[in-house]
Amino acid sequence: MEYSDVNYAAFDVGAFFCEFAGVHGTLDYSRYPSEIFQKKWIRSYLHECARIKGLSQATVSDAEVDGLYKDANNFAMVAHFIWSLWSLIQSKNSKINFDYLDYGCARYTEFKRRKSIIISQL
Repeated sequence: MEYSDVNYAAFDVGAFFCEFAGVHGTLDYSRYPSEIFQKKWIRSYLHECARIKGLSQATVSDAEVDGLYKDANNFAMVAHFIWSLWSLIQSKNSKINFDYLDYGCARYTEFKRRKSIIISQL
């Protein structure tokens, strides 16, 4: 996570996917990567993790990819919530010329949308 915090890999992956929508200005969530793209990226990520650990011959199972895909998308929802709170705080404290409130509202709206999707899948 930002500010050098230790976090779950799935959180960082989910937050990374969120940033496809943009990081400032108008956020366009239609640019959020497709399931196919995400799973391909996750498979490459897991292969690289195995390689770094010295497991160059390791195979990545579909179950591992599916698990990180699900977790990353759940954590993407959390990332939206965190950034919406951060934006609310920044809207009152930051001297930077940026519409934090609008950004926070956009992130909160996406949080609620993703939450309803996740709940419907339970």
